[in-house]
Amino acid sequence: MAKPVVERTLKAMQESTKRLSESHGGAGALFAHYADNKLESNFMVVAYRDRSADPLFVPYVNPDDLGLAKPQQTVERYGSVSCLVMNDPTPQGQTPAAGSARAAKCSRSSGALTVEITPDGGDHSPKQVAELVDEVWASVS
Repeated sequence: MAKPVVERTLKAMQESTKRLSESHGGAGALFAHYADNKLESNFMVVAYRDRSADPLFVPYVNPDDLGLAKPQQTVERYGSVSCLVMNDPTPQGQTPAAGSARAAKCSRSSGALTVEITPDGGDHSPKQVAELVDEVWASVS
């Protein structure tokens, strides 16, 4: 049972790496998918030899118009890493609860390299994901 799953996963990663490279004009690329033992926490990791938008983009929203303490999507910077952050709705005038901000995607880019990590499942703090981006960056730069 495990062998077909492993083979399917490896094939998907190879094909995804190929597509990622093609989407950046044939640039060197890597796609990997990681999960914890319980499959509760997953990460999609991409690295490619090209630049991307930095910082990441989110549309402007005035939280006052919605009666919120913060917009539901923000971009936060952790050193050289920018993270798209999903914020739980917190009423205006209240302090957001600890753990109410989760990373949707974190990215680091220079003129010739981009590393992005997209968590899937679990509650991942933007700072933790940014640290993972820096670890991958150090291993491929």
